[in-house]
Formats: sequence, C-alpha cells, structure tokens
Amino acid sequence: MYTQGDLSYDNTTQGNNKDKGRGYELAASYNVDAWTFLAGYNFAEGKVLSNSAGSSYEDIVDETLLGVQYNFTSKFKAYTEYKIQGINDKDDEFTVALQYNF
Repeated sequence: MYTQGDLSYDNTTQGNNKDKGRGYELAASYNVDAWTFLAGYNFAEGKVLSNSAGSSYEDIVDETLLGVQYNFTSKFKAYTEYKIQGINDKDDEFTVALQYNF
C-alpha cells in the first residue's frame, strides 16, 4: 500500500505555505495451528514549508515490527511484539499482553 498526502494552510505571518507528506506501510502474517507470526514495516516522511527554497523531506516514522500470537481459545490469546525504531532519539518498544474478547 502506498499513500501520499498534501496539506496546505494559511498563516498570516508566513503567507500560504504547504506541508507535504508521503509514506508506505507493509504488513504480513502467517498462521500455523494456534500460532500467528507477524511482520510489518511503516515509513513516512514530511516536508515543512515546501514553498521555501531548500526545503527537503525528513523522516517522521521508520518502524519495523515483529510479533507472535498464540490463541488459547477463539476468545483468548497471548501476544508479544517488538517494534524497532529507525529514527534516532526514539526507543524501541517491547510489548507482552493477554487479550480476552467478550
């Protein structure tokens, strides 16, 4: 999947400027009996004040996700996910959870 967005705004001190964004997200899952294996990648970049000379795209989101789910029953599952942040100054995330659907 590929998405591209265009946002414009009017600021009295800056005039009419445009912020632009573009990005993509890929996701896949594979089931083996009660196990589900997950993988995903998400990337987005944006350009602020794109009407200004010398403006360039900067990374906003750069994430890789790996996960595993185990279904105990059709309503109860356990899962763990690890999200790797590709942008500096952002911490990786690790999640462990139980989910019950009523």
